[in-house]
Amino acid sequence: MTASAVPFHVVLDRPELANELVQALTAGDCLCGRLTTDTLVVIHRAAVDESEARTELRFFLDAWAARHGDPAVSLV
Repeated sequence: MTASAVPFHVVLDRPELANELVQALTAGDCLCGRLTTDTLVVIHRAAVDESEARTELRFFLDAWAARHGDPAVSLV
């Protein structure tokens, strides 16, 4: 596994939005799947390292949340 292939967990406080978020992340060239009802596992394939992946995912998640009623979205 390369540094950019480090999996992150994304936790939603509104699990009913998880499928939409999976679709958006997948469209953004991330590998993504559900771990539990409210938790996704995400790998940002295009990032050069873990820091870039974390930064870009955080930016993406903040923008996505703003368009979906600002649910709490944690990146772990």
